[in-house]
Amino acid sequence: MPGLVALLLAGQPACEAIPLLEGDATLGREAVFGSVQLNDNWMSRNHARVSVKRIGDALHWIVADLDSRNGTYLDGDLIVGKQSASAGSVLRTGQSVFVLCDDVRPYRDQPTCVSDNKVIGPTLSSMFREIERASHFGNSLHIV
Repeated sequence: MPGLVALLLAGQPACEAIPLLEGDATLGREAVFGSVQLNDNWMSRNHARVSVKRIGDALHWIVADLDSRNGTYLDGDLIVGKQSASAGSVLRTGQSVFVLCDDVRPYRDQPTCVSDNKVIGPTLSSMFREIERASHFGNSLHIV
């Protein structure tokens, strides 16, 4: 299930999955995606559109700036009009940062915690559980 993973929402740490069920999403300061509300005053009302479509086995991403006031940045570069992107690309609109992701289910289905301005997502949570389990059994744990 392709979509966006929000890492910062209005400048605050986050780890929220935004599935692109219809194949595209318009990002803006008042946009709501399920339980995720962008609420970013640095975004224009209709700031950017992210589209994804499957062609054969591959997903093709397009990011378009919708004449926003503060610009849309893809992998750190200001985009004008629309631009191709790929999974793993970083998108910034206003004070919000997203990663384009081929499958957002791990971020939607597994617990994510924001504590002391730190995001603990599925992978780090799993690692902490393994460390805790090893400590209970007195096992040595080698982290590389």
